[in-house]
Amino acid sequence: MNFDQDPALSADSPYEETHVPYLSLPSDSPQQPASQPGSAPVSGSQAADTLPSFLAEGTTPTQEPNVSNQQQPQQKRSNVSIGVMLAIGSIMLLLGGLAAVYFPITLQYFVDEGFSLIFSYLFVVFPLFAVGGILFLIGLIRLVKQMSIGSGIIASLVGVGLAIGLPLIGGDIAPTPFFLGPYPLFTYGGHSAEVRAVAWSPDGKRIASAGSDNTVQIWNAVDGGLVFTYQGHSAVVDAVAWSPDGKRIAYADGYSGYVEVLEATSGVIISSYHRYYHGANALAWSPDGKRIAAGYSDGAVRIWNAS
Repeated sequence: MNFDQDPALSADSPYEETHVPYLSLPSDSPQQPASQPGSAPVSGSQAADTLPSFLAEGTTPTQEPNVSNQQQPQQKRSNVSIGVMLAIGSIMLLLGGLAAVYFPITLQYFVDEGFSLIFSYLFVVFPLFAVGGILFLIGLIRLVKQMSIGSGIIASLVGVGLAIGLPLIGGDIAPTPFFLGPYPLFTYGGHSAEVRAVAWSPDGKRIASAGSDNTVQIWNAVDGGLVFTYQGHSAVVDAVAWSPDGKRIAYADGYSGYVEVLEATSGVIISSYHRYYHGANALAWSPDGKRIAAGYSDGAVRIWNAS
């Protein structure tokens, strides 16, 4: 078939022959596009430069993904997880401080004091501190990584302060639970049987205690350090009293009625009073320290010369 001449466009045809310029996609041998009349001829490379990039390179246009939009949900999830770890860690540290004080006291209503301390710290306090501290530390590290250097240092200092302060707040500042009431500041456990009498020294630094183990014990009121133990008696001691100058201690036997005065630092017997075979259950020194009043089981109060 002859493509050179279209029969419809013969000389007798009413249609005029026209030439339409065209653009072709680049190939191994780029073709030169037709130039407009009156303009300078355009080379193939110049024509390619005037085309859109996807046509000049022989590719189709694609829309680049918006990376920032994709990262926003992930960033939000990361911030939420950091907040949750910091919150849970803080709560556990605070509970650890509370448990260190109140849990052993609660257990003392049911078990021995030594066992309550071991159980409380081994199974309650230490696990709370360990898990809470790890969660808080991980959350703090992740938070610092998202900050600038200056802000990260400040956040680290604040975080360490909270990690140390929360247990102290829980143990020292938090109010006593209503179901426990006041709790002891110190417990002295030197006696082996019932304690029947306790007395403070005049200077408030020592305590004398006595009871069914037949002993009189003098110990430090601050830390429980034992000064001495008097074991020279063979019956229950029902009363103890300090002399006004704090140098002597009187004790009374609730069974046989002995009243004896001891030197307060060594436990040496200074004087002994025993004429009535009735138990002595109460003692009191005169303000000048020269006399001792003793109450007996027969209903009598007897005054003894202590000088």
